[in-house]
Amino acid sequence: MSNPDSFEASPEDLLSWIASEIPSKLNDSQRRWLDTQSKALNTSNEQIMNDVLAEWLTRHPNVNRHADSLGDSLLEALEDFIARHYKEFLPVGAID
Repeated sequence: MSNPDSFEASPEDLLSWIASEIPSKLNDSQRRWLDTQSKALNTSNEQIMNDVLAEWLTRHPNVNRHADSLGDSLLEALEDFIARHYKEFLPVGAID
């Protein structure tokens, strides 16, 4: 499912949807940050973004959870996450 109607989709479908949204929604610095963390944590970019979105949705319970609307929130969710957790993660380029 490339564009689930809501976030009641299966975890696999949600990760697939996130993977399809990352290239178009995130800017270059966000993608570099995500790649750095992914390598350091030995996990996928999609899993990290899934965790970022889950935390962001908890903090923003009134957000429209329809995929079409939430896709636009990826950038905001990641910027918020990076700002709040910057001391917990490696700086961009720390792992090559």
